[in-house]
This record gives sequence, structure tokens and C-alpha cells, in this order.
Amino acid sequence: MALYDGFFDAVLDESTGKYDREYSGEDFVGYFENIVGSGVCVYENPDSFRPLWTAQGVLLAPGALFIRGYYLHNRPGPHEDPAEYRGYLVPLEGEGEQAVLAHLDLAVRRIELLCQPRGQDIPEDSLVLCYADPASGTVADTRQDPDLCGILDAAGDLSGKVAYAVDYIDNQVEGRLQEAREQIAAKEAELDGKIAQVAAEVEKITPPPVGTVQFTASQNVGPEWLLCDGSFVNEADYPELVAALGKHVPKPEDFTEIAAGRLPANLTNGVIQDGKLWTYSFDQGKLLGLDLSTKAITEIPVTGTDELYAPAMQSIYLSMANGGVFLAQYKESDALANKLLIYTNYAFSPGAASLPMTRLTWDKPELGGISKEDMVPYVSYNAFEEAYQIAVGVGSPTSRTVPFTYSLKWKEGNQILPYPTYKDYQMTAAKTIYPYASGNPAGKAGYQRKAQGELLYLSNDVTLSSTPKKLYSIQSSASMPAGDQTLRQQLAVATETAALTAVEKTGASGQFRVVFLQKNGSKTSVSVSVNAGVYSRVFEDAAVYVGEMDLWLIFVGTGLLFTSDLANAARYGFLDTTEVLGVITRNGFLEYDSQSRILYIMGQDTQNVVKVGAFQMPPLYNYANDGAWLPMLASDGVPAYIKATETEAAA
Repeated sequence: MALYDGFFDAVLDESTGKYDREYSGEDFVGYFENIVGSGVCVYENPDSFRPLWTAQGVLLAPGALFIRGYYLHNRPGPHEDPAEYRGYLVPLEGEGEQAVLAHLDLAVRRIELLCQPRGQDIPEDSLVLCYADPASGTVADTRQDPDLCGILDAAGDLSGKVAYAVDYIDNQVEGRLQEAREQIAAKEAELDGKIAQVAAEVEKITPPPVGTVQFTASQNVGPEWLLCDGSFVNEADYPELVAALGKHVPKPEDFTEIAAGRLPANLTNGVIQDGKLWTYSFDQGKLLGLDLSTKAITEIPVTGTDELYAPAMQSIYLSMANGGVFLAQYKESDALANKLLIYTNYAFSPGAASLPMTRLTWDKPELGGISKEDMVPYVSYNAFEEAYQIAVGVGSPTSRTVPFTYSLKWKEGNQILPYPTYKDYQMTAAKTIYPYASGNPAGKAGYQRKAQGELLYLSNDVTLSSTPKKLYSIQSSASMPAGDQTLRQQLAVATETAALTAVEKTGASGQFRVVFLQKNGSKTSVSVSVNAGVYSRVFEDAAVYVGEMDLWLIFVGTGLLFTSDLANAARYGFLDTTEVLGVITRNGFLEYDSQSRILYIMGQDTQNVVKVGAFQMPPLYNYANDGAWLPMLASDGVPAYIKATETEAAA
């Protein structure tokens, strides 16, 4: 037999650090369940949770309700104006009449507002607030139906108890919890001070080991401590620290070759679509789809592409856009960009027995002097114009002094549209994203699927823009650097705040210059030295940005050059891939599947064998093989430092 009383103020016993009275959430719930029950509380608010039909769903008016003593209050959020707050919107799902209900879910410890088809069994511990009919745009209020919901609005003592319960939850409980938090925080601060005093004395006797982290606002931590800001540290500079943090070398369980020699040589770039990595084989005249789950290969014969030739000197480019498949190739024997071969099929099916293609015929003699070496002729779909588009070339009309990119646009059925106006694609003659005259970075232009189908270009020396949707506008504080015209290699990749425009190999064994543009950035290029080997090289479309990890990756034949900060040469690392893929010398290609978080690397090795590597992205802080990432740590604005060396001088 036992009696329980409450709720009374608790008194802190400083000798034990405990309160003489402690109440749990279960105690409070039991209390309110006994005096309140379940239903919508309409005391002094008859419109509490009143349903209103809107085009977006059912709007429930501000108010309160209880389910078995648990409480849900519909009120403005901390950043909402109470005078403007009309209620909580519950979107409707599916068609047909819907029941809008409040459901107590003890598994997640909250009351949820949701909807379900009328006629479906109502979950236990639920209040049906209304029935909504999207067809007629009406709602039937069920709050006062005791079999479905019920209201709390009794006179006298019960009304006072309900009001008291609401006031107690909204005000007194939170106030007392805040008071308790402040008391605990004060005790913690006092204890932390004592711990710090003891730690200081211990450190004088035994210095902390490498890898120790300390939080301090002091600026005089000593040269052997590094700020925990996420920087990359090289093993050669900090061997003890890298050993303590741990480094990652890809192993077969997370980096495997999945083509197994089954793909022929002379392939195009790849396109990931419908769970397959698609590529075109000139040697077999087939579209090949490598299933990324089962590793099976789909082969679809392609017809109608007789004018394509072996891609030894001029690559063939595969595009998939708006349900269509496209192949493009410049004719090596023709200097005119209007000799670009474009083949189309607008009704692609992964299960088709064959893929007939039709050549898109076009002729524009005045474009004869434009440069084709600066282009990557990928086809994209422009939803605004309901047209397909391809970057044809770069050049300057005789009546103008600035270069332009020329784009061909057409409708389904190969209906050529009028050429775009020059001003939409204007570049400055001195600095472009691709080499046009002397003193330009080594980039290429094209509609880039890795930039949401946009064509990236420099509208002036410090600003990168895009067309046709104008999704990108990146203005730097520094101008683009000069570059070598002969290094026309990299197709640009962009985010909202930065663009990787070119990568040049500048040294025999792994020296690279990375050219980029960052919003308000003070640099536009850095020189990077990694252990990439003499066989490393730069490919046309082998760079990606992994947004969820804030990581840029560039495949260079022998491995992945990577960084989280394009402008900081110290934060570049290199991950060797030769153990799995060998040395890739031709047709290097890199793509990232964000759904599976797998990086796909494709290319042809020194034995003309096509390799496809599937690399499951590991955690960022372990992603290096010649160093490690420092952690990013701070506490209440106080920075953290990590012990990097055993000596009193930094390495």
C-alpha cells in the first residue's frame, strides 16, 4: 500500500547534488489524465482545432487538445506573428474522402496530426477532428462527436482544472525546468574549473599525447597545437597525428571493379540512368547498359549511324535527355564546326531490341571559322523552349571583336530552330572559361549535366554565368589567370558558390594547377603537388562535386585528386586507385550517384581493357591515403585545438 503526493517544489541537497523530490513525465501524464481525459479543449476557445477547407489541405484553427493526459497545443511558432497566425495546415494525401486526426504515438513520444482514407480503421489513441472531401471541397467537423473525438468544456471545477493544466504546461513547468537548468549549469561550470586546475597541474608533470583535443579561447596555445578547422594534414608533416587520426586506403569491400573485362574498347562517356551505366561502343555498334545492382549488361544494337568513325582522334559523345538518346562527333577531316555529326532518337526504351537513329542535318556557313577543340558537344533539353540544344563551337563574327559560343537548338523530329542572339552567349576576348586567345585558362564549354544542364561562361574577368536558365552567377574578387591554349581538357563543374573550370598537369609525377572561381574569392588558381605518378593525366569529363560531403573529386588516371576547398592547396589529398583499376590512359570518366552514394570511375587501361570502378564513399574524415582530415570542433564559440607533435615546435 502506498500514497503518492505532488507536485511540490524540490530542494537541492548540495552535499549529494540531488533534489529531495523528483517527478517524471509519467507522473505528470497520470495527473492530467485523471483531471482532463481526452478531447479538444474548447474552454474559452470554441474554435479550438476547428477545421477549415483550403486548396492546400485542411487548416486547423489554434487551440489545445489532450489524449490520455498528453497535450498538443496548436499555436504560433517562435518566428510567427500571433496576430497573423491562422492555424496548422494538414495536407491531404491521395484521392477520396479523408479523415484528419490527432494520434498519440508513444513510440516517438508525441501527438501527430495526419490524414488517412475514410473507412480505414482509426488507430488507437486517436481523435478524429474532421472528414474532408477533396471532390466537393468541404469538411465535416467531428470534434463534438464523442465516438470520434469529444470536447473538454465542463463548467465549474473541471474547467478550472483544464485551465490550470494548460497554464501549468505552458508556463510553470518550463520556468521551473529553466531554473533547474541554470542551477545545473552553474554547478557544471564550477566543476569544470576545478577539473581544469587539476588538468593543468597534471600536464606540467605528463604532457598530453599527440591527438589530444583541448578547448580554449587563448591565442597562445603553442606551435605544437593545430586548430580543429577541418584542414587536411599530410603524413609527411605530421606522422604521429595522422597515425592517431587514422587514414583510409580503399579495400575490395568498398572499392571494386564491376565490368570484369566484359565491355569492349573505344567507348564513349557514360551516363547513369534507370539504374544502369550507359555507354556507346563504336566497335560493336551497340548501346551498352551495365546494371549497377546485378552487374548484367544490356546490349542494344544501334542503326543509322554509318558516318561515325573510330574515336581515336575525335571522341564520340553520348547524351540522354528528356527520354531521348543522342550521339555527337566532330569530323576530323573537316575544319568547319557545321560538320558536327548529331544523331537522335527521341523514344528510348531500356528494353528495346534495337535503337534506330536519325542524323540531324544542319548548315550554317557563317560559323565556318569557329573552334571545335574548345567544345564538349553534350545534348541537353531546354524545358523553357521545349527544345534540345548542343554547344557547337566558339568563335568571333567578322563584325565583332568578342568571342561567343554557338548553340544549335531543335525540336523533336529534328526541326531546327533559329539561332540564338549573340548577346546571350557573349564572352570577353581576354578571359574565357576555355582558351580562345592567348592568356586564357584551359577549360572547355558545353551543356553540363553536372551543372544542371547549363552552359557555363565568363561574362567578364571575375564573373561566371550560365545559360539558358541562368542558374549560376559567381563573382570573384580576383580575375581569372592566364593559361596554355594547348591544354583544352576540362569541362567545368559548378555549385552555387564555386566553379571548377580547368585542371592542368604541370609536372611529371603529380603536379597540377587547378583553375576555379569562388564567390568573393581572392584566388582563382592553386598549384597542387600529390603522389599521382608519371602516368597521371587530365581527362575531359572526370570531375564531380559531392554536395553532401562538400567534396570536389578529379580523376587523373592513377587516382582521385580531392579537396573540400579549391583555394587551399594544403587541403588537397590524393587517393590511389591503381590497385583496383590499374592505370587509366584513355576515355577517363567520373560520375557520382547521390542516391547510393557510389562514385563510378570508367576508362581504358594500358592494355586497352575497359575498367569500371564502384567506390562507396567513406566518411570524410577518413578519406585520405597520404594524410588525414582534422576534426571540426568548437563548443559555445570556443575553438578546439589538437596536439600535433611531441616536440615544442610544429613540424
